[in-house]
Amino acid sequence: MEYQGSCLCKGVQFKINGDFESFYLCHCSYCRKDTGSAHAANLL
Repeated sequence: MEYQGSCLCKGVQFKINGDFESFYLCHCSYCRKDTGSAHAANLL
């Protein structure tokens, strides 16, 4: 399976080939600090 996506301005685009097992949306202090955002999106 192939997944595609981009940011809204299309400045960054990505393509993922294969299946993934899980998706995590985390809002712990480590993830907030690492991303500089309110949460981190992790695709494994």
